[in-house]
Amino acid sequence: MINLRNDINLKQNLNLSPKVLNYLKVIQMNNLELKKYIELETESNPLIDLNKLSSEDWSKYFRGMNEQVYRNKSVPDSINYENFLKKEDTLESYLLSELRFRVLDSDVREVIEVLIYSLDDNGFLPYSSKEILSFFDKDIKIEIIESAIKCLKTFDPPGIGASDLRESLLIQAKDDLKLKELIEKHYEKLLEMDVHNIMNSMNLTRDDFDSLLFRLKNLNPCPSSGFLKSNDIPTEYIVADIIMKIDGDCISLSLDESSYPKIYISPTYLKMLESETGEVKDYLTEKLNYSKMLIENIEKRKTTIMKVAKSIFKYQKNYFLKDEELMPMNMELIAKDTDFSVSTISRAIKNKYISTPKGLFELNYFFSNKKYNDNLDSVLGIKNMIKEIIENENKEKPLSDNKICQKLNNLNVDIARRTVSKYREELDIPSAQKRKKLYKLI
Repeated sequence: MINLRNDINLKQNLNLSPKVLNYLKVIQMNNLELKKYIELETESNPLIDLNKLSSEDWSKYFRGMNEQVYRNKSVPDSINYENFLKKEDTLESYLLSELRFRVLDSDVREVIEVLIYSLDDNGFLPYSSKEILSFFDKDIKIEIIESAIKCLKTFDPPGIGASDLRESLLIQAKDDLKLKELIEKHYEKLLEMDVHNIMNSMNLTRDDFDSLLFRLKNLNPCPSSGFLKSNDIPTEYIVADIIMKIDGDCISLSLDESSYPKIYISPTYLKMLESETGEVKDYLTEKLNYSKMLIENIEKRKTTIMKVAKSIFKYQKNYFLKDEELMPMNMELIAKDTDFSVSTISRAIKNKYISTPKGLFELNYFFSNKKYNDNLDSVLGIKNMIKEIIENENKEKPLSDNKICQKLNNLNVDIARRTVSKYREELDIPSAQKRKKLYKLI
């Protein structure tokens, strides 16, 4: 689905290091998703030891990898990455698989990994080089950032990593000079469908213009289309993330850690790290640091989820102990009680389940009477709701700001039409009239 946020500057996500970005990813996962994520990480990181292979097995594995990656750097130019695409692939996993076939400096590779996880829902990169530079704790040259961005834009699918829809279409236009001119110099006129001025400016006949328009419509406005969204991955069965036990008037909570593997750092590779030099040592050091970061973030995830859960059931304990109704409670209340932000609460409870004497519940079940106050987290939440409403609107009849306002009011969000207009403009989403023209164009 086309997302019309072309150049959003997400200031609330600035100054995030790779460690924080990874934590934000991990905290949102339930136990089953974390299990799959850890298993995926083991495929590309030999420092992560789950199966406790023998030293001989690890050495054979590493020698094979060493020969393939470091001694033989001739990677075929004609790799068809579609051969590696599965229906279950998310865009992130697909791009990471493609990254493994690229021979790159370690710094560039590290930056590209961060870029992949920073793409928006369309597959665009809504950050400048300077903003991306602020993601990193360590010193890194701006040239490395720019090189990584340039490299990502060569990945499949075409148009991935562009800063907005306009640049994505330009990348896909490749050697079609006339089409590039149309997109580069007459983009605003295209949005207005100002055909007469475009034809005059480019010295085109109507047939010429129709031919250009046909070629434009063959481009993909959403490079991420066709990939499974992370939150759309079907769960085959539900496993409780938290276990509740009741003893008299006492409620105890524990995190079920049995459903995902414990991470160990391979002693074989730690020993190898002491004796290796050059690229191999750099590679092992990079993977060691990542492994440590992942272990720390999983432990931090556990602490955060438990703190949030204890706060929730401090307020909702009588639902279990005295069969009372649920207490009116929103995320702002839990955020204040735990000293976390509302966004952290939202991530910590996302898709999480608790096993109780009354049955299995999703943590979201215990929140009611959610109201949006005029604070930063609430504004961001409302903007996300506006974005979602527009993404799901009828493309033949885009919703006016007044209609969007009515939908929000029906969801108990107290907001005026002029505020909807303001937030929509801040999201760089065109008006209903302009969206309708753009939908017809694409």
